[in-house]
Amino acid sequence: MVASVPTTNIAAAPTATPASIIIYALHFLSRDNFIPGLLNPLSQAFQNKARQTKQQLEPIYSAGYDSFIRVNVTRFRNGSTITFASLIFNSTASPPTFIEIITTLLFAVQTGQVSGLNIEPSSITVNGTVIITSGASSHTSIFTATCLVVISQLLSYVC
Repeated sequence: MVASVPTTNIAAAPTATPASIIIYALHFLSRDNFIPGLLNPLSQAFQNKARQTKQQLEPIYSAGYDSFIRVNVTRFRNGSTITFASLIFNSTASPPTFIEIITTLLFAVQTGQVSGLNIEPSSITVNGTVIITSGASSHTSIFTATCLVVISQLLSYVC
């Protein structure tokens, strides 16, 4: 079963700026041990982890969305390692939905495209939206989520 569950501590809509971009807040948990250096954006540990995150995420989003511009890693938090990043899209080139962004990353996790990040699939949130899978295998859930995205896109073109 796939469901979208909003949380209360994150804005429920992407942020639009005067420069015609949309910024989505991406959070995920990595199964990596947290090191205190990740708290300091000037530390080598933070810079290395941020660079690794950008290098792994940017290719999957640029391949999937013409409107994708870049990833900005904003901070890390303890709890294994929780990554906070911004995904920046051009708002004039049909940016993706929350579900499309999550599904893209879930697919990349399942196919090993971002294996260096050790992402816990159930922890991925975009602007407070998470896809919850209950009792189904992750492959089935990704397939279901992908089908929902495709149907949503088809309906938006028809209607």
